Amino acid sequence: MEFTAEMIAGLVGGRIEGDKTAAVHTVSSIEGGHKGSLTYLTNAKYEPFIYTTGASIVLVSDGFEPKAPVAATLVRVPDVGAAVLRLLEMYNAAKPRKKGISPRASISPEAAVGKDCYVGDFAVIEAGAVAVNGETNLSKKYCVAAGDRISVELPEEREPGAVIPQAIPLDIRFEDDYLIVLSKQRGLVCHPAHGHADGTLANALVYHCGLEHLGTLQGEDRPGIVHRLDRDTTGLMLAAKDDATQRALQDLIRLRTLDRRYIALVHGYIAHDEGTIDTGIARSMHDRVKMAVS
Repeated sequence: MEFTAEMIAGLVGGRIEGDKTAAVHTVSSIEGGHKGSLTYLTNAKYEPFIYTTGASIVLVSDGFEPKAPVAATLVRVPDVGAAVLRLLEMYNAAKPRKKGISPRASISPEAAVGKDCYVGDFAVIEAGAVAVNGETNLSKKYCVAAGDRISVELPEEREPGAVIPQAIPLDIRFEDDYLIVLSKQRGLVCHPAHGHADGTLANALVYHCGLEHLGTLQGEDRPGIVHRLDRDTTGLMLAAKDDATQRALQDLIRLRTLDRRYIALVHGYIAHDEGTIDTGIARSMHDRVKMAVS
């Protein structure tokens, strides 16, 4: 699907500055913007990127005043966050569903091999449970070819609410009727997954709050979970006590209104004070619990 600046402005009640025929077909971060993408400025910290972004269209607030020329077409709106969420909702509602292997591993007979037949459920793929021609497939974008033999190791069915309460210590830094801010300890997995049926943060939250007092937008197996940290990563995390709070916190993270920062300890000689790693990261082919440079 493709949208022009004129169409976007009409959908969100915005004003156009620039080429009204500029077209986009995807959404990107402002620093990763490229031709044909729509991006947005919701956090002043990212303003420097608006002058260098390759995005075709940028959503900005009515009061934004550029400090330098901006190559992209601007669409001014009263509330950038609300405009982005509205566009994403409309896009997801209109986006055609891909045919092929569904989350229940059923095959659509109408799917054209090599065209619109894809390997899917992402969770099953990430767990390393999908094999193509006898080899584990970790690519979410693998397009099936004629003659491919696909096998799927489906996880055991779990009843809704199967996350059992477990008395796992929680380092809670703040708590009210809506959310919890906690410091996750090293070695704690965020929610049940392949190889970790229990003993997770989700189990601890159910014990602390009760399943009925946690948001379940992420699924019944991820009660209260708003975002994740790797098992061996420590740091502050948010947990939501109801669906509305969970949705609001996830929107803040998506729009970068909520700022997250990471600190890494590095041992050894570092040649440069700063640098950029620009490469892909995927699940390790040798250890599917780990992530590796792809």
